[in-house]
Amino acid sequence: MGTARSSAFPLNASSPVSLVQRLWSYGVPRVLKWSEYGIAVGTSAGYALVFGEDGELKWSRKVNYTSVWSVAWSEKGELAVVTLGPPGALYVFDVEGDLLWSREWEFSQAYSVEWSGELLAVAAGELLVFNRKGELVWSSDGGALTASWYNGRIASAKTWALQVFDRGGKLLWSYRGVYHYLAWSCDGYLAAAEKYGGKVRVFDSAGALVWEKTVGMKEIRALAWFGELLAVGGSGGFSLRQE
Repeated sequence: MGTARSSAFPLNASSPVSLVQRLWSYGVPRVLKWSEYGIAVGTSAGYALVFGEDGELKWSRKVNYTSVWSVAWSEKGELAVVTLGPPGALYVFDVEGDLLWSREWEFSQAYSVEWSGELLAVAAGELLVFNRKGELVWSSDGGALTASWYNGRIASAKTWALQVFDRGGKLLWSYRGVYHYLAWSCDGYLAAAEKYGGKVRVFDSAGALVWEKTVGMKEIRALAWFGELLAVGGSGGFSLRQE
């Protein structure tokens, strides 16, 4: 793991074209996160863009030649961006778009990034947790694909198991299987889904399996809770589950 060879640089945002045209000129929009600091968009061509509520481009950076895979806002306005790779890379910008720090993993891909207070979790071959200064606090190896925080705990979907840790890195529970997507409910239930095969499982806060279903989708692409309902989206349809 080393410092990413960032080619981040500001782009001229003064072109008198529409917002949609400007977006597509930076590649296909892949991910989006909204916060009080702006709307962050990551594209297939390796750009990170931040727009104001009026649709005006506040700043943009070319971070990598591979697709931006995940973006996340901190409570203080830092924007974390990961690019798929390889090499997978992480970039953290301040609220004005200046690069604060970066990391690169030469032989790994980076899939997911998420803040929790002063901590930043990244799934990049392994689960890595950094502080705001970019110092590694703790890590867990083993094919991490997704990281998701909830109430002082972090869940990591890995190529061989679902694992949940406390903020200090202590393993709280684990369940074997291949997982790609995670979603926490407002009362602490954790949904986990395999990308292929349609298998969805829901666990309680202690890690006990509450229920599991197989949905009729060749490829699952999203999970989201709506109160007590779990929405599953993917290739071949959309499903709502309540157990």
